[in-house]
Amino acid sequence: GAWLGGGGISLTDASRQQIADNVAAGLAPLSAGDTVTVIADFPVIAEGTLDGPGGYATLYVPAGTEVTSTYITDATGAPLDARPARASTGSGVSKGWGPKGQQTFDISPNGWSPSDTAQCQAAGFSIADCNAGLAYIYGDTGIFYSTRSDTQLFANGSDIATLENGYLVNPTNGSPWPSVGGMGTARVHNKWDAVQINAFGSGGTIDPNGFSTQEETTITGGRGATPFRAGSPVAGPESGSDWDRYGTTGPWNRISYPGSCEANDPLLAGPDGPATGDGSVFPETLDPGVNSFEVCTETTSGFNLNTSSATTLPSDTNAVRYAFGGIAQGETYFAVMEVKITDIENVGYFNAEGHGG
Repeated sequence: GAWLGGGGISLTDASRQQIADNVAAGLAPLSAGDTVTVIADFPVIAEGTLDGPGGYATLYVPAGTEVTSTYITDATGAPLDARPARASTGSGVSKGWGPKGQQTFDISPNGWSPSDTAQCQAAGFSIADCNAGLAYIYGDTGIFYSTRSDTQLFANGSDIATLENGYLVNPTNGSPWPSVGGMGTARVHNKWDAVQINAFGSGGTIDPNGFSTQEETTITGGRGATPFRAGSPVAGPESGSDWDRYGTTGPWNRISYPGSCEANDPLLAGPDGPATGDGSVFPETLDPGVNSFEVCTETTSGFNLNTSSATTLPSDTNAVRYAFGGIAQGETYFAVMEVKITDIENVGYFNAEGHGG
């Protein structure tokens, strides 16, 4: 697989110069109303393959600030368009349930209980065997934000996320954690990610974090396809894969951004349904077998942030997530965020983390 490491954050040259100029003029380095811009880097780490269908990164919004703009960029900070979930090597992922076959899910009282079963029933499946197509899990790309409390940074009371704090998780693929310097049990720094990993990415021990029994239950065994409409790291109202572990709409709202993909096949008539084979989804009747596919309907929907310096994300935004699309060995991905200081006495720290698939 391939995933993103890093999460190194630094002020841009322009912000450094602004602070230096303020000090030289006898002013406070920063004041309420000033803006600060950071750039974060996320290098690709690969093991066993040269690429992967999805690279994701999160920048947590510091206390005392509001986000005024954010971009996917190159190393110089120049904006780049978002891309589909196909790596630069040309590799994608199966449109259907893929090489691991059709999965059966835990539908016990603490298991999978989606809020709507109509599409599964129309395709002839029960909720226990109604699988998402793999390409749909990774197909939503672009930039997203959340105001929901379960995406708030958690670092065991600290303001700074480290490899020693955060929620405990035990993903089936344990390779990413030591690759970034982690030791012992892996950590993530918001509850939503921890709950999704427990449900969709863990097959064995689930460490207790004080969540509900439902939130500390695996429903997939940690490998292969997730339930239909679920499993995306950017599940939300403008995503093709819109549900999270709770079987309801996830917290990630789109920011309007060029090149963004919604996980829908533009050539498929009618709504895209559940997987019906290794490389097909309902209502397709022919399964081509394991294939390499991208489901991308380009979209400009979402919060219109980057067109005016007077516009900010909602004041209760706590995290911004970047879905970079397909990633490959040797690449590094960058994100830039500008924030306006609203409370100079209580400005927090920038924190970032990367992951992938």
